[in-house]
Amino acid sequence: MADKKYFYGIEPIEFIWNGVWNDPTLKYKGKTYNYYMLEDTLFDMYVDDNPNLTFVEWMELNGYLAIEILENNF
Repeated sequence: MADKKYFYGIEPIEFIWNGVWNDPTLKYKGKTYNYYMLEDTLFDMYVDDNPNLTFVEWMELNGYLAIEILENNF
């Protein structure tokens, strides 16, 4: 994947594909993070929120939470 992509469209959080055998990486402000650690944390928040939305729809409305988590050195 040569294209530059972002975590759920959140432009400051870069998505880095590491191949089929490795977890993707996220890059934010020069630091890297495991994709699934952030996604799992946000999914837990989504389940607790119990909205009538899909996870993707919820992320569109609450993407700022991903930045907040990374800002707090997740």
